[in-house]
Amino acid sequence: DGLITRSEPPASEFPHYVGFFDLTQSLDELQDRLHRGHKKSLNKALQNNLQLHDEFNIDQFLLIFDETYKRQNKAGKDNHYIRDLFNELSPLGCATGFFVKRSDEVVAAILLSIYGGVAYGLFSGYKDNAYGAGTFMLWSVALELKARGCKTFILGQMSKHVDEANSKFTVGISGFKERFGVDRKESVNATYVLRPTAKKAWDLITSTYTTIRK
Repeated sequence: DGLITRSEPPASEFPHYVGFFDLTQSLDELQDRLHRGHKKSLNKALQNNLQLHDEFNIDQFLLIFDETYKRQNKAGKDNHYIRDLFNELSPLGCATGFFVKRSDEVVAAILLSIYGGVAYGLFSGYKDNAYGAGTFMLWSVALELKARGCKTFILGQMSKHVDEANSKFTVGISGFKERFGVDRKESVNATYVLRPTAKKAWDLITSTYTTIRK
């Protein structure tokens, strides 16, 4: 009853894959699918004594999330939205998070939603380091979720093709996820613009904000 069907075509569509760990596989099967580059990163992480912690704090998460996007040329999701989302889902047992620490220093963090045996990586952040923290975090979280009985860990969007204008996503992020040997499913994001004038005003605001942050 909450879904709205639109008769007009969407203003834009973005076909992509959704990458996910099938956690019903055995540990040996999951390890066999890891790319050798990721295996090297995991060894580097162990050499740097990285550890996964599940004592999650939303304030600490937002600090490292902000630090991540300060190094990029675009704004991240609004912190108020992330905090409100966590505060709504957490009491229902539908949100959790993890930190990766090197000694007492947080070097990576992830916020997830969980429901019905399916975990979804909502947001993540990383410090600019060479510890192999990103690979270590997603792999360690996958194993922890498997131990907790989750069947699927969704990493999110992956590109269907290389786009030189967006190589950060189509090559960097998508390739990073693919090297975990994850499964993929076809998906598409469709955008409908209900109020074109308001949309133009919002685009102007976000563009100005991004320019100021540079």
